[in-house]
Amino acid sequence: MMFLSLTYGCANPFAPKLGEVEKGTTAILTDRLSPNEVLENFRFAYIFTDSLVYSELIDTGFVFIFFDPSVEGTGRFDSWGRDTELKATGGLFRSVRNISLEWNSTVEEKYWSQAPDSVIMTVNFEEAVRAKISKGFQLKLGSEIQLTGTASFSFEKENRGDGWRIVRWIDESIF
Repeated sequence: MMFLSLTYGCANPFAPKLGEVEKGTTAILTDRLSPNEVLENFRFAYIFTDSLVYSELIDTGFVFIFFDPSVEGTGRFDSWGRDTELKATGGLFRSVRNISLEWNSTVEEKYWSQAPDSVIMTVNFEEAVRAKISKGFQLKLGSEIQLTGTASFSFEKENRGDGWRIVRWIDESIF
């Protein structure tokens, strides 16, 4: 009888519960049925350093645009594609022990559909095949590094109906 109670009562006191992050908030994995669900999975991937989940969010034609302040003079905008993004993010996930990502207010949210005459029209969410969402964020990498700013994401709905993916991310972090 004593053996059974010890077996069922054992838990690692140092391990967080699945999905539990700082301050008792949670992170869930979604089906990517909307751009906002993609951003929830993005947050999940960062918090749990899950590069497989992250790779499912990034379209094959993905472009990441960022400001590089280290370039001579005053810095400049630069970009890279999907392969470099997945390598860079995988390296980040392996290098940083604790990552916290919080989405703040939504700055912009728009949806578009391709009309039969090839003119892009603003539509409601149900008819959309493209979207743009800009959100404020706070990213903590370990206890030393904290980034804040706005991230502007462009999304496309997959042809197969498997959900939405990120096709472009413009990082407007404040250094």
